Amino acid sequence: MRTPDRYIELIEKGESPLGGEEFLDESTQQFERDSLAMRTSHGVPLEAFDSLEEIAHLVSVDEGRVTLTPKARLVAEPSDRST
Repeated sequence: MRTPDRYIELIEKGESPLGGEEFLDESTQQFERDSLAMRTSHGVPLEAFDSLEEIAHLVSVDEGRVTLTPKARLVAEPSDRST
């Protein structure tokens, strides 16, 4: 829904505000979970990665969990896998 006004209008009419939906396969769901978890203090298990070589400057590893560094969190954007 693009605007709160449109959302409210649809709800007041008793209509669904659902603008669309997508169905993801298990692999894509896992990728999305990990991508979001990387942005949290909980992070992702180290075992989720084959290698950290290319992203070592962007991540921290602590007690087997990989998280983005504070600087990397500032520039991280959710991926758009639909394009």
